[in-house]
Formats: sequence, structure tokens, C-alpha cells
Amino acid sequence: MRTNPSGTEDGHWNRWYPERRSARRYPIEIAVVYRLLRKGRVLTRGFGLTRNLSSAGLLMESNSSLSVGSEVEVFLAWPARLGGHVNLNLWIQGRAVRTGDNCTAIAIERSDFRTRASADGCVVFGN
Repeated sequence: MRTNPSGTEDGHWNRWYPERRSARRYPIEIAVVYRLLRKGRVLTRGFGLTRNLSSAGLLMESNSSLSVGSEVEVFLAWPARLGGHVNLNLWIQGRAVRTGDNCTAIAIERSDFRTRASADGCVVFGN
């Protein structure tokens, strides 16, 4: 495999198809809980696992792919603690931009770190 400009290996990349992502993706596996939304209302909830993450996007694997264009909220149990003591969730709001093989690529529109009451590493939904 060749290494593309973002530093990741990609068997389909070559000099005719340069990397188009705006931010470098980092391979990271973190359990996620997601909510599929429509006009701000929760349609369904699900669970998954991140495959990679950047400041602009997230690739997650779940039991089913989300439809392209779907509005989604994702909560990740962030591995680092605030001040070494306070558990955090990374909250992401965005849209599904690509799907396949039970994976969904999400373009991040908004994100924020939120405190988590649980000390066991499980994601706890916000309001």
C-alpha cells in the first residue's frame, strides 16, 4: 500500500487521486452512542465504534449504516480526563456523508467536550 498525503495508508490512492480530506484522520477505536435526528427530534439510537477521527470528520462502524444526509449526534467516552479527575464525553453533531460496509463517515458541524457523570467509561447521554 502507498501512503497518501495525510500520512495514512490507502490502497486506492495514487498520484491521480490526491487526498481530499481537509484534516488529518487519526485511527482511534472508542465506543460511541449515536442518535439519528430529524428536525431536532430523535428518530433512533444506536451503538458503534469509531474507526478514525479528525477535527472535520468521524468514521464509525455500527450494526447498520446511516443514510447519506442523515443528521446525527454522536457521543464518545473520551479517554482523557479533565484535570486528571473529571470524565468527559466528546459530543459531535454532523451529517452522514458516506456509507458502506456498516461504516458511516460523518462530517462534523459542531463538537464540544461535556462532563460525564459515570466513572465506568460508559457514555451517558446529555439532555
